[in-house]
Amino acid sequence: MAVVPSSSSDGSSSAEIIILYSKGIICGETCGTISVYEKVVKEGLKKVSSFKVDKNGAKVCGLALSANEEVLVCILDNNHLLNLPFQHRDLFKLDEVPKEVVCQVL
Repeated sequence: MAVVPSSSSDGSSSAEIIILYSKGIICGETCGTISVYEKVVKEGLKKVSSFKVDKNGAKVCGLALSANEEVLVCILDNNHLLNLPFQHRDLFKLDEVPKEVVCQVL
């Protein structure tokens, strides 16, 4: 069993949804943030990236990853469906919504 620490320094964000992928887990959080953790032998899980998917801080309530792990789909509590290139996640900045995010209102 692994404990996923809060992503924010003030503890205001918490994991809403967690999915597995080949290297670890992906967490959708309450403040519109996605955090990616990878398995590390001695540490368990280590956060390797984190990025915003909604500038207004909508809660991430659904995640799906394509079979080839290239596309991540997020559903937010404000009825937005987001499609982003998961393979480029290392280029995303924490405080910015990536320009590559395609948003559709449900």
